[in-house]
Amino acid sequence: MSTKGYKILVVDDDEEDRLLLKDYILEGLASKTSVIDCVGEFDEAITALKRQRYDVLLIDYRLGTHSGLELIDHVKAVGAHSSMVLLTGLGDEELAVTAMKKGVRDYLNKNRLSAELIRTTIVNAITLSEAYYLRSLAEDALKRSEANYRELVTLLPVIVVELSVNGIPTLVNDYIKGIIGYDKEEFILSKDWQEILPVCTDGTFEDFKDRLLSGDIKNEQLCVKAKDGRIKTLSLNARGRHNLNNVNQPELSSIICIYNDITEGVELRERLHTQSIMDELTGLYNRRGFYTLAAQQIRLANRYERSMLLFFLDMDGMKTINDSYGHKAGDRALVEVANIMRDTFRESDVIGRTGGDEFIVLVPDMDIIDENAIRVRLQENIDAFNDTSDAPFDLSISVGVVRYSYKNPMELDELIAKADSLMYAEKSKKKAAR
Repeated sequence: MSTKGYKILVVDDDEEDRLLLKDYILEGLASKTSVIDCVGEFDEAITALKRQRYDVLLIDYRLGTHSGLELIDHVKAVGAHSSMVLLTGLGDEELAVTAMKKGVRDYLNKNRLSAELIRTTIVNAITLSEAYYLRSLAEDALKRSEANYRELVTLLPVIVVELSVNGIPTLVNDYIKGIIGYDKEEFILSKDWQEILPVCTDGTFEDFKDRLLSGDIKNEQLCVKAKDGRIKTLSLNARGRHNLNNVNQPELSSIICIYNDITEGVELRERLHTQSIMDELTGLYNRRGFYTLAAQQIRLANRYERSMLLFFLDMDGMKTINDSYGHKAGDRALVEVANIMRDTFRESDVIGRTGGDEFIVLVPDMDIIDENAIRVRLQENIDAFNDTSDAPFDLSISVGVVRYSYKNPMELDELIAKADSLMYAEKSKKKAAR
């Protein structure tokens, strides 16, 4: 990595996406970034890579007549050492697995981007690349000289453990104490060293060896209890050293395990996720989180020519609940409504509490599903709560629904205002009918 700051290349064929990604990078990493280049085509990316060495490449899966995977293959083929992150709006797990196998450090769904997520992803990608670089140094030293290898291992800022094929530690560097608090002698002499530093979350050591015969184990996340009782999150990379005497049936001669402490990055990602975009009471997205994700969905709907529904919901009688039963009951009512909404809508829908007793949901890909079917399911879930709950109150919700069409695009605020108006019209009808 450059000592003057991160050098980042954004490769995306959508100009709006490029600008948004650049804004996110500047918002999250302005003080740590010296170069942000943005290109829209495969050939432009190739030219940029020839001109500049980048720390991180943010690559969109769709690049006109090419794909992001093709660019990833090119980067690997020319021996560039940039960390790569694949961006896509598809949410395809199979694609994510393919990208990871090609050496991508992370995979981000463009529907869920934020400045905080971009920041932590870039920092973690660079950290992982540095860990891989250190590991490659260690492995090269091993090939040159076992003595030089052992000397280098003691200097690495990661835990390095060498195991015999029988599962006995034969080498561990001093950094184990700095990460989990155990001396290396204490670890090696332990009756069950896997209680201190496991190699897998499930299965036996024999299962672990079988996996290594099929290839390296990369970036396997493990939770480890340090000597002082704190829980540490470690990333394990393991490689088997093979006995080459029997080519037809390869055998392990020893195992090298490298543990990188990623606790701070994991905790930061979770803390940012919770604090910046989530509503603490209900666990739904807060206003900021909803607007960020909904804006992304609108842009994707326009790009892929899809329709959406926006539901604006307001609780009826919230003031009465607070006045009659207290604010704890009011908080419970909000939580129960949030639970009903989770049961009503899909995991892929963007559900938020935008303030007070107001909730909002953006439902993508609504070309087929009927709005009335969702309304019926929502009312059934409300009725089920009222019939079975021991709460001293009943729940009632007024709803306004607006369909978004890529053929007639509008801003998110305009869409919400229309749904809000329809919601109040429904609420007025309820009051008039009493």
